[in-house]
Amino acid sequence: MDVTTTAIVGVMALPNPCAGGCTLSRTDGRPLGSLRVIASDGRVVHSVHATGSTEVLQLQHSGLYLVQLEQGEVLRLVVE
Repeated sequence: MDVTTTAIVGVMALPNPCAGGCTLSRTDGRPLGSLRVIASDGRVVHSVHATGSTEVLQLQHSGLYLVQLEQGEVLRLVVE
């Protein structure tokens, strides 16, 4: 699994690190599709099928999260 900190080809997570709210967006305008947010202990804390090119994530607890997209790409997201 290839993990990147802020952006993968065509997808960005900003700001990163964040203070609870983070926006995922595709730079090519295509829909994000299915995505999962996974906490550092392996729990899926958020799952959604995004039909638009952006999705706002609200994460209440600080820590390290992985955002996994349906195409298999993974972003590392830090919540302070």
